[in-house]
Amino acid sequence: MSEMNDSFPVRVRLSRKRGWRMPPNTVKVDRTTKWGNPFRVTEDRTEVDCAMAFGTWLRVETAHAGIPERRQWMLDHLHELRGKNLACWYRHGAMCHADVLLEMANAPAHGRGTPRTVEPIVGHSESGAE
Repeated sequence: MSEMNDSFPVRVRLSRKRGWRMPPNTVKVDRTTKWGNPFRVTEDRTEVDCAMAFGTWLRVETAHAGIPERRQWMLDHLHELRGKNLACWYRHGAMCHADVLLEMANAPAHGRGTPRTVEPIVGHSESGAE
């Protein structure tokens, strides 16, 4: 089983499993938070399409998608995620916007290495078992 590495933040999959707890140093970035992806999966847009649209939205100044204030807020506060694990609901192996946030917040220009995603679901339970 993979363990979280203190050197590189990882994507953690949220769980409703009884006793599951979010690991330390982890920020929830799902749609219920200020970090949520404004691009939703639709009949014509896959999870990957949404993650890619999110990445373009943050990286390309003219791609504000009608919500430039939200985009600017995320860019201005991205440093808050540096060094943190990011938690979302998407299954591991599926690209999601948390991967984009991990990459941008921990870019080598900020003195960090390349982020990775851990398998299987990482979390803490009250009994100490995962």
